[in-house]
Amino acid sequence: MLSDNETKMKTKVDPVTGEGLIIERSDIIEKQRFSNLSFKFYSWVCWLYLIRSVVVLILWYLGIKISYFQMINMKGWNNFEFFLFGMLMLSGIFLFMLYWNRYNFIRFSGPDRRSSLGRSDSHSIARYFATKTVTIDQLKNSDKVEVDVKENDTVELVRDGSGVKVVALYAPQNLDLHFKGIRCKPVKR
Repeated sequence: MLSDNETKMKTKVDPVTGEGLIIERSDIIEKQRFSNLSFKFYSWVCWLYLIRSVVVLILWYLGIKISYFQMINMKGWNNFEFFLFGMLMLSGIFLFMLYWNRYNFIRFSGPDRRSSLGRSDSHSIARYFATKTVTIDQLKNSDKVEVDVKENDTVELVRDGSGVKVVALYAPQNLDLHFKGIRCKPVKR
């Protein structure tokens, strides 16, 4: 037979005070609430996804009933202006979309005008960002790089959480700083 102390150690619940009951363990209750809410949300999403087709069928039915009532029972087919206005609107939309399609075809047809800038080596990247080639090689070989953009047109790169900081030039709105010492000039658009 187990003593009182052994029973308390085994069940971890004090039968006299109720200490150790599951209701008192807030970590378990919070996990259960979160899992319940997640399951309810997932169930509602599935139910709405499955009921969508029934809602669409009901809306189609109502649309056909209303159209039949308006056109046949109320003699809407005698209203020539209504059909003329509708046909003009549909024709306008069709002509606008046709014009937009043709415009894009003429403007963007032909050979592919997108060109690659080619592959960059570490030296050209270091020259562009005004830093050393060795640091660019270190950054290329690292798994993780933290980027911190500063206000003075620089960017600070911290490599692999090791604390090694690399300061580089970063001025996307001021390309003259980047191409100051480089022969090629940026293309103005």
